[in-house]
Amino acid sequence: MKRLALAAVAALALAAPAAGQTPRVRDVPRRPVLWAQADTNSANSYYMHGMMRLVDHPAEAAAAFYWAARLRPGYADALYGRRVALLMTDRDRLVRYMRGERGTRRNPEILAIDSLQLRALALDPFLVQKFDRPLMRSYVLGLVLEDMRRNGGNDNRVLAQHQVDTWLNQTTDPGMRAWAAYSAGRFPQAIEYYEQSLRRARPRERASIRADLGRIHFFSGNLDKAVEHFTAAAAEMRKDDDRDLVFVYESKALLEHSAGTVYEKMGNHSAAQEAYGRALQEDLSFAAAHRQLSMLALARGDTATAISELALAVELSPADPELRVQHGLVLVLARKAQEGVAELTKAIELEPLYAAPRLLLARLNDASGIPDQALEHYRAYLDRAARDDSGYAHAQQRIAALDAQLKAAP
Repeated sequence: MKRLALAAVAALALAAPAAGQTPRVRDVPRRPVLWAQADTNSANSYYMHGMMRLVDHPAEAAAAFYWAARLRPGYADALYGRRVALLMTDRDRLVRYMRGERGTRRNPEILAIDSLQLRALALDPFLVQKFDRPLMRSYVLGLVLEDMRRNGGNDNRVLAQHQVDTWLNQTTDPGMRAWAAYSAGRFPQAIEYYEQSLRRARPRERASIRADLGRIHFFSGNLDKAVEHFTAAAAEMRKDDDRDLVFVYESKALLEHSAGTVYEKMGNHSAAQEAYGRALQEDLSFAAAHRQLSMLALARGDTATAISELALAVELSPADPELRVQHGLVLVLARKAQEGVAELTKAIELEPLYAAPRLLLARLNDASGIPDQALEHYRAYLDRAARDDSGYAHAQQRIAALDAQLKAAP
């Protein structure tokens, strides 16, 4: 099977951090070596590799999640996974971060790491944050090791891990118990502990707790409660707009966007539209709200509004290849093929590994009776697509048919 040559990617990988260095967000890591028979065009393969390597080799996990997000732009879980992995690569820094130390929270690298979480939640406000448990363990392990060093001892990892297990099993802190229950999917317990934590929380902590409660109620099917907590969280943040050291991903725009997503789930599209509008009032640069407004417009058959909203989203996030593909597809559906092709071509320029726009261009040329260009795009798609991609078999069939057609032509 033909696989995509990665010469350009290999050249970029020269910028990867040397062994032993803490990886940075803007580094281009080398591709991890996957297991035998793994599909190196599959974002899922790299994501699974990241999951397997996260606890013991977080730097390698961060690299795997990076490549998963490159192969599938808009892969919220991979962005979230990379954020967790990068935080885990430096345990001492993680301890300072979790303690809320000003210098660490404001460090440009930490802000860049947290921006991955913002991007992930903007794509999917209700992604399952399954890696929070290993992140929590890494933080508590850091505390234990720090205490050992403070008391004149050496880093005894076996003893430290035992103490971590003991602490996690015996802690009475409702916030930590809530976090543990949430990351393990024990939602009724998580709600109970977060409610306890909310009653004890300082004003500046309440918005974050309510946001977590909103997500857990959504997962539990309590949609009215989810909206209630997101709305209350946004109100808490408005009361405390000048508070210091807010996480990048704790934004009123994201909270309103989350509420809008819940309203969509409830079938209340007018309330969803209002919530997305409030998100934009809070942050005019919040492209995700424009994307969702476009989807609502499409659902009611308003193609013109759908195009204009996606155009605004692209204007705000011009380097987002997935947005370009969405915009291009809507343009094509609106019979603006030339403009749509331009957006799909731009998506490829932004991310050469992205298979989806190649398939769309292949089908457009195929339907327009341009077999040579269709063949070119189908082959480029197969070079980049995962073997289990939904369009893979169709592309193989069309290549065979078009080859035969061209050979039979006079």
